[in-house]
Amino acid sequence: MTILRDQCLAKKLWKLVARRRPSEAPEEIEPLLGAGYRRTSTPPRVKEQVQAYLREGHLREACQCIQEAERQQTGAVPVSDLYQDVSRQLWDIVSGVLCGETTGLDNMPAAIKALQWGQTYSPVQRRGKAEPLWMPQNWQQQFEKLVEQSVSKIIPGLPDQDMERGLGGHLRCLQDCVPQHLCQLAPFLRPAQLLGCVTLSFQVQILQQLEQVLHRSPSVSEGFLLLHWALHDYSSESFMGHPDIRDQSVTDKLLLVQWTHRVEEKLLEAIEIELPTSLARILQNEQETEDSRPSDEEEEFLKLQVDLTQVINSFLTEAEKVSRSLKPKVQRICSRQLLCFTERYQESVVEYINSKQREDCRSRRVRLFRIFGNCHYLKEYLETITEGKEDIKILKASLEKTEAQAKELILEEPLRKAKSLLKTYIKKGDGHLDDLMPRLMEEYESLPVRGQLAHQIVLDSAYERLCFLYLRVLLKSDRRRLHQRWGDVEGRVEQDAASLHASFSRMNPGGRQWNSVLLKGSGVLKLDDVEALKISCTVLIYETPEVSEELIKRLLQWGARLSSQQVQSVLETCQEVMVQVSGYPDPPRPSRWFCCCPWAR
Repeated sequence: MTILRDQCLAKKLWKLVARRRPSEAPEEIEPLLGAGYRRTSTPPRVKEQVQAYLREGHLREACQCIQEAERQQTGAVPVSDLYQDVSRQLWDIVSGVLCGETTGLDNMPAAIKALQWGQTYSPVQRRGKAEPLWMPQNWQQQFEKLVEQSVSKIIPGLPDQDMERGLGGHLRCLQDCVPQHLCQLAPFLRPAQLLGCVTLSFQVQILQQLEQVLHRSPSVSEGFLLLHWALHDYSSESFMGHPDIRDQSVTDKLLLVQWTHRVEEKLLEAIEIELPTSLARILQNEQETEDSRPSDEEEEFLKLQVDLTQVINSFLTEAEKVSRSLKPKVQRICSRQLLCFTERYQESVVEYINSKQREDCRSRRVRLFRIFGNCHYLKEYLETITEGKEDIKILKASLEKTEAQAKELILEEPLRKAKSLLKTYIKKGDGHLDDLMPRLMEEYESLPVRGQLAHQIVLDSAYERLCFLYLRVLLKSDRRRLHQRWGDVEGRVEQDAASLHASFSRMNPGGRQWNSVLLKGSGVLKLDDVEALKISCTVLIYETPEVSEELIKRLLQWGARLSSQQVQSVLETCQEVMVQVSGYPDPPRPSRWFCCCPWAR
């Protein structure tokens, strides 16, 4: 009873003193109330002061005012409830600016100061385990949630249709809007070390969004685009490495590495699917073209080679642009698929070469020439693409065999015709070889893709065969009768050699000068001294390895009147010199001139 009476007396005294001394602060009056008195409601003066600070945009000052009042008062309705008003105004400002609005930019510095103050806030009175979200110690958590919500609004959505063309545009849109937004926030968030929170949220949400592209199995072009963006564009100055934000830009490097690895896996899977499809289409187009009347137009003739090079090189070029370590992985896939393609093509052309399909000579020659060019190209291209040389050893040998077969069939009819013409020319002994050259060259003139490598190889081989064929026909003729008709046989051979070279060099400039066989052979025919013949024949064999010892023997027998012992002496000397030069005890002597083809017999 005494306590209640004292409290009633204290209240009356408070009212009396407050009415008489309105200008005095509560701190000066409160000691008069006794030690047992505590206020039970928020003093109107504190609330008014907080509201005044909020109207002026001084959020941190409002917080400091509330905190000072907290230290001095407790009760059923604590002063800390006023933080709710501050929190409401704080998030109105921050959420608007985070979402890209410019109306709250002027108030953003004050809001950031309040956030910084909240990072150091320690409540005077605990309310229990769950503090309200508007309390200052929870503002950092609230800020992070607002960042997540705002970032999801800032990031543009993925295009719904035509993703392959739209993905590039989407990535460019990201590179335009994200740095611009971060640069707008940087001046305000940097002092409070809050910019990293925003950059990290952008990274997480962007990668989550692009994960949708990976879920639907991206194409090869999309895979290259995403991988290049992740490795080169993401950290560039045009994106997260922008000079205005990179000092506080925070990224989860492990997250980016894991995502990049998934993109690489999806890319390699896409190549495994798309490349065989593209190669099968190329092979089908080639077979359809060969089955129809083959065209000798250069573009059509080289279509397989051009298409194959474009498809495979495009993968390798893009891989190298992305990463040097990616190119070997892509190259292994390309090598494996190219081997399969080559095997299928090889099977189809071998079947054609071995078939007795009826078609006119020109069409067959054009088709064989096309096969020859493709086989030669594939053989060389396999060398550049395939790393494991053992893998292509058998296939390369098979290609070389098919290439040789095709070339022999191409040259078969022209050389048979040339043999007949040369026999008549040498037997009759009248006229000049220049008069025969148009007929000897017409088959080669009609071959397509003049100047291309395949054309050069066939012409070079034809030039070689024709020179050896001329020499063979010459050595089978009667020298005495030929001398009666030609007079200077060696001089005529040299003139004919010049005619052959002029015709072939016109079609194949820079080719090998195969008429040297005729020129040096003519030089051998002029000699009858054994020692001089030994030197001349040795030089001929050394400079033209294609010349066989059998050919040298025929030259010696047809030209100089030597005994069999003298001929054998010259041959043995040639053999000894070649052993010394080559370093081999028994160097193999090619017999290319003595061919088993019907036209060579």
